[in-house]
Amino acid sequence: MILSTLFVICFASVAGLAAPQRNARDLSSEQQQLLSLLNAERISHGLEKLQWDNKISKAALAHAQLMAGRRELSHGFPSEALLRERLGVTGLRFNLSGENLAAGPTVQNIHAGLMASPVHRANILEENFNAIGIAVIVAAAIEVLV
Repeated sequence: MILSTLFVICFASVAGLAAPQRNARDLSSEQQQLLSLLNAERISHGLEKLQWDNKISKAALAHAQLMAGRRELSHGFPSEALLRERLGVTGLRFNLSGENLAAGPTVQNIHAGLMASPVHRANILEENFNAIGIAVIVAAAIEVLV
């Protein structure tokens, strides 16, 4: 069976964002690497760093697990709530949300692919986003249905 690493990256604009909801011990090395790469891109474009949010990460993980189970890369399935509803169920209050999905062998490969895609790059560099959650899981080969 061919395995790939599946990434779900959810962004949000959270009003009155408090201190980051993050404990560095809780992030996997892949989550930390991707967060660092994304924030380096934002800083290089004069934007604020994204703050880690555990609620957003929880929503990202639920979607990643669903995609892994279905072996499909998709922003939504017929029986699944929309992104804003998936985030809202966590209790998070936000004004704007976005999602990037990717599957690939390494964090660096994923980051390069996201930055080469105008739509994904726009989410990464959206000035109104201030919070992020990233899910990373190893899954069987994923079919892209985006």
